[in-house]
Amino acid sequence: MKRKPLLLIILMIISLIPYKSYAKNSNYISWEIAVDKMDRTNTSLLNMADSELMAKRQYEAALISKTIDTDGISLSIMGQGYFIEYGSSVKLYMTLRKELYPEQMKYSWETAKDNREMTRNSMIISLRGLYLGLYTSSNDLKLKQKKYELAQAIHKQNTIKSEKGMITDVELEESQYDLLTAKTAVKTAERNLENALCSFNAFIGEDFDKRYDKIIYNEKYDTSRLKNLDYYSSKALVKRMEVVSLKKQIKLMELNKDIIERIPYCLNSSDIKKNYDELTEDIEYEKIKLKQAQIEVERNINEAYLDVEEAEKNLISLGKILDLQKSNLIKLKKQYEKGLVSKVSVDQAQLTFEELENNYNAALYDYNTKIMKLEYAAGIGPAY
Repeated sequence: MKRKPLLLIILMIISLIPYKSYAKNSNYISWEIAVDKMDRTNTSLLNMADSELMAKRQYEAALISKTIDTDGISLSIMGQGYFIEYGSSVKLYMTLRKELYPEQMKYSWETAKDNREMTRNSMIISLRGLYLGLYTSSNDLKLKQKKYELAQAIHKQNTIKSEKGMITDVELEESQYDLLTAKTAVKTAERNLENALCSFNAFIGEDFDKRYDKIIYNEKYDTSRLKNLDYYSSKALVKRMEVVSLKKQIKLMELNKDIIERIPYCLNSSDIKKNYDELTEDIEYEKIKLKQAQIEVERNINEAYLDVEEAEKNLISLGKILDLQKSNLIKLKKQYEKGLVSKVSVDQAQLTFEELENNYNAALYDYNTKIMKLEYAAGIGPAY
């Protein structure tokens, strides 16, 4: 008697094995899987990751320059210690090597890292479009197939009615034309799905002929996700690569200028004086470019925000229409149960509802994509 609970547990575990095996081997694609595949297989991203690693190592190697004595060199000759002081030009070079060079290498590493992140963001946006194309093409084919089946049923009924003289030959020809149109629409939808599959698979590094039993749609309408305009504008002015890169360049140039000013005798050299003057002009020019970039970033964020608001309005409008159609469909089904309407009428209403539902899902996907673009534009980039 005491063994029964244990036996039941064993049977429950065994019963779960086929289900888990099926889940593991099921052929489906989701947005998360698509992004993961892109990250693991895309040549451009992999190459940029290698470049970033190389730039990091160069920066780490440059840190040894911080140990340089910029005043001179100590020598030991015949047990006697000597200190040879550098001239102003050499002292300038050594100071630049000690202080500026590591910062330049750090800038190169951070730029490589930022470029990879921004490129990945751009590719994710492109992948969003391809995934939506795959999802909508698949749904469109299913819908067209259902419409074709309905057209077959209607034409079959009309053929019988025609034989009994209940409808005219013109009406029969019209249903036959509708049948052929529906069949052609299926063929077109099949080609569209093939094209969408090829483009999508190529982008994520999958075989061109890869097919998916199910394309997961897990988009949600999160009303709290969209923040106010000031939030995105303020963030973009701090995070956007165009702004950050210019600020870092100005900082490097100002450091270079400061080092020269610390060793004033080096300005007696015409080449160094010319370089100093050009550096001063370049700093002012870069500051003007920075202000222009900040203005452009704010304009860009405004544009992105307006597009998100427009997409949200469209989504809400479609949601209301979908709810209305769903209510009408429920009423029609009740009328059918009472024998007041035909099965064909219910099927047609069902297809109309499914078509509207597909449109709503596409609109929700578009809304979330535009928020994603806005979030990227308010971060490192790319621009909207």
